[in-house]
Amino acid sequence: MYINKKNENTKLVAVLVTLKKDTDGKPILRGNSSDVCEFRDPCQHGGICISTDSGPICECRNSDYEGEYCEKDKAPSEAVFRGMEFLSYDLSQTGGEPIVSAQDSVTFYFKTRQPSGLLFYTGDGTDYLNVAIKDGCLSLTMGLANGKQEMQIKPNKVRFDDNQWHKVSVHRRIQEISSITSFCRLSAVVDGVYADHSHIAGKFTMLSSSRVYVGGSINTRALPGARVHNNFIGCMRKVEFIADTLRLSLLELGRSGSHLISVAGQLDYKCPAGESHDPITFTTRESHLILPPWNAKKSGNISFKFRTNEANGLILFNGGVRPPRDWMEINSYFIYHDVHRVPYPSLGILRN
Repeated sequence: MYINKKNENTKLVAVLVTLKKDTDGKPILRGNSSDVCEFRDPCQHGGICISTDSGPICECRNSDYEGEYCEKDKAPSEAVFRGMEFLSYDLSQTGGEPIVSAQDSVTFYFKTRQPSGLLFYTGDGTDYLNVAIKDGCLSLTMGLANGKQEMQIKPNKVRFDDNQWHKVSVHRRIQEISSITSFCRLSAVVDGVYADHSHIAGKFTMLSSSRVYVGGSINTRALPGARVHNNFIGCMRKVEFIADTLRLSLLELGRSGSHLISVAGQLDYKCPAGESHDPITFTTRESHLILPPWNAKKSGNISFKFRTNEANGLILFNGGVRPPRDWMEINSYFIYHDVHRVPYPSLGILRN
């Protein structure tokens, strides 16, 4: 067994104690003769040092680190959403009771080029929290009992659909004012800089969650508090839902095949590597770039920036496996999207 104690630096350590029996079968308490954690604590990033007869071992309490001494950064759980995929749980369908708490929070990272899409939803009846990106800003809607509160984080000259990672933290906390009235405070922060808060007062005592959606749902526009109608397209990372002492790492649960989480679509649990922002320059009539095959079942999108001094030239051509063949060109300084025509060669610079 382990006995927890604090060393002189007030850091929690644990001493391994073994129980042996004498010849009469009575237990003898025996511990290691010296507490190695007292003299040399190798555990990093808040790891708990456990002193054993064979030396110190570390219990990594911080989920962001791993390794023998909790010294290694743990690869973050992440997933790619293309508009058809999402993660969810619905306790009402499995016979489970809703998760109730006096406070809850959700934190996650996301990056996208799309201006709108559902990021996260949790709810149970009239109690819900709906978080989405809408027109490039963060949109939140909260409902409790008969009360409803909306919030938007929309910084001046800043959009969150710039394909860069953004961290979102949302927190709700209930405080009882009287025997019949409570107060719920909602706060949200993006990137640790852009923040807003609001509150609802009413006849409620706890927050409740019987279902959760991450990245979308079967019918996003029908969810309570919905301000967007489409699912998220982009990458999400480290999605964590906390209700009082319960902590759920939702992407990690989905990746590990947990029975709690349902996965819709084919989720890739690895976001593409960061894109290079160095431009590609086409300097001759023969220069061109061939992209890998793109096998989208229903739809897809591609975005880029370009700059040129040429009046005419091919920008993008899609041959496909059968006609029609789509392509985009610049012709007399105008951009055209057409089919079944002879393209011009292109001279210019293509980026992203």
